[in-house]
Amino acid sequence: MSNKKIWLYIIGVILIILSAVIAKVFFNVKSIKAAIIIFILLFVWHGWFQAELLKMGRKTKK
Repeated sequence: MSNKKIWLYIIGVILIILSAVIAKVFFNVKSIKAAIIIFILLFVWHGWFQAELLKMGRKTKK
C-alpha cells in the first residue's frame, strides 16, 4: 500500500471529524445528529478505502 493512500485515508477521517465538529458548533446541530452524520460519512469513507485495498490486492496477485 502506498504512503499516499494511507495519508489520504488519515486526512479524510480527520476532515470528517472536523466537519461534524463544525456542524455542531457553528450550525447548532444536536449531538445525536452530528454523531449520525459522522458515522455515515466514516462508513462510506471506510468502504471506499476497502474497495481501493481490494483493487490493489487483485493487482499484486496477477
